Amino acid sequence: MKQPRGPRKKNEMKKMMLVLLALVLSVPILYAFDFTSYTDKAYKKKSVDAPIEIFFGNEKPSRAYKFIGEITGNIKSAEDLKGILQKEARNAGGDAVINIQTGTPDVIVDGRRGNSHRPNSQDWIGVDAEVVVYTDNESMP
Repeated sequence: MKQPRGPRKKNEMKKMMLVLLALVLSVPILYAFDFTSYTDKAYKKKSVDAPIEIFFGNEKPSRAYKFIGEITGNIKSAEDLKGILQKEARNAGGDAVINIQTGTPDVIVDGRRGNSHRPNSQDWIGVDAEVVVYTDNESMP
């Protein structure tokens, strides 16, 4: 007598889902960022190859600009910081990133920012930066 195909297929499907879940959970998370807008205006997302200027320390753009929002998050490796900030600024419609600060990872609890007490939080770097758009009509250098 043949066994019905239904139950066997369900078991195979469950095994497949467990394997996929294990794969997803094993992929390392390298960064997690959020953008908080300072304005009611939604800026158009920039193309992947759009130039985004990054200003570290006290550097500021020589062009006129206005703030459109803030990027906050945590990163695993400082080597990737510039590229990730550029990607996040493009998604927000920005032209440059300024006022970049790094330090202990932060978490938001009940709307208040505080130091992370997660295990292995020393492996992460907290990042806070502001996104700006240029207000002049100059073409990008």
